[in-house]
Amino acid sequence: MERPLRKQAPTLASGYPSAGFQSDHAPTPRLQSLGAAAVDPAALELPVEWVRALNALMPFYLLLDEGGQIVACGPSMRKLLVGRVVEGADVDEVFQPVPENGLTPRQAMRLPDGGNLRLRCSLGGGFAARATITPLALGDQSGWLMNVSFGTGATRLLRSGKLEEADFPATDMSAEILSLSAAKSAAMATGLRLNRRLRGAWSAAEKLANTDALTGLQNRRALQDTLCRLRQSPVPFAAVHLDLDHFKQVNDSFGHAAGDFALQHVAGILRQELRSEDTIVRQGGDEFVLILIGSQTRDDLSAMARRLIFQIAQPFEFKGKQRFVTASMGIACSGDSGAADPDQLLRDADVALYAAKDAGRNGFRFFDP
Repeated sequence: MERPLRKQAPTLASGYPSAGFQSDHAPTPRLQSLGAAAVDPAALELPVEWVRALNALMPFYLLLDEGGQIVACGPSMRKLLVGRVVEGADVDEVFQPVPENGLTPRQAMRLPDGGNLRLRCSLGGGFAARATITPLALGDQSGWLMNVSFGTGATRLLRSGKLEEADFPATDMSAEILSLSAAKSAAMATGLRLNRRLRGAWSAAEKLANTDALTGLQNRRALQDTLCRLRQSPVPFAAVHLDLDHFKQVNDSFGHAAGDFALQHVAGILRQELRSEDTIVRQGGDEFVLILIGSQTRDDLSAMARRLIFQIAQPFEFKGKQRFVTASMGIACSGDSGAADPDQLLRDADVALYAAKDAGRNGFRFFDP
């Protein structure tokens, strides 16, 4: 009849167990280096070489007697349990099944060949684990061997500092997986940073390519992008051509610096008076194009035009002297359907602009077919 594994056993003077096995070899350096964390061979009726093998191959093992009490545990398991003495504890009190209605270690022990378990340990801060429990017989002794592993959870234990690479058997790839994971994370972080920088640089270059250098308004290229969007997704809008009156005289009389200042002054008024969804373009020289999105009545557009013409005509100071310019505007509406061709609408607005100039300048006209 087999005897269960015992928690205490008489030992020989040499300190080795008395379970019918004696050895002339001293403990291996690995066992010595583990010190108090290692299973003391004298506490079990197992050959010391068996204990060394268990420590090396499955340092997270538990030895159970036939009643389900823990007889001993491996050095790495003891470290993970933060030095708690578990010998003599019921294995079901230390490890609970996941989910709660899953197979417990004791239930697995009732099966002929044990079983595979998903568990959570209540000690050592708590951790999830997988375990295989199998019957163990050595001579006239019998009990159970429970080997615990952590799968991908090992990387979390390594990152938390609870375990080190040396705590795992040489065949366990958890440390290598963690190194690869860290390298992958570092590479991804570097890639994301470079991607953000590239996107930022691309966005800055795109903005620069679409911006008028003198006024900060959008330029002809941006206007073409807006017209392209309007062709693809037609919406009601109004096109406005705005031209400064007799601007050449400003340049000729006061210099190009005064002309540049006047253009910047007008650009500031347009930004202040128009909506953020409107497109404001300096098309070149003293010509501006406005694309006003949305359905608007002639009364609304007339009020906007009068406001702009009034604000632009106000004197501004340049180098201590009062200067002023006036503007003429031509307006063409797509109608509520938004079906008008954007390019044709711009040409219609240009026709209306020349009508405003012919009418005496410093005013606006609508295009009437």
